[in-house]
Amino acid sequence: MICWNLCCSANSSMANASLEARGSASKTLSVLLKAFDISHNSWEQASMERRKWWTDVRIGAKSYEANRIAADRHPIP
Repeated sequence: MICWNLCCSANSSMANASLEARGSASKTLSVLLKAFDISHNSWEQASMERRKWWTDVRIGAKSYEANRIAADRHPIP
């Protein structure tokens, strides 16, 4: 949950994903891993290496935000 609070507290679409999960930690984790392009199969091993994990999370969050902003600027008709 630390990752959620640090990376996504102001992000409304990710907050909505959390609300949809309704307390399901595994569902919330799955949504975050997918949004941040972190491998669902190897995230546990990556999280053991704290520096690599935070790097992956930060890169994923930046990528997600860039894609979200680009989608807002160019909505699909």
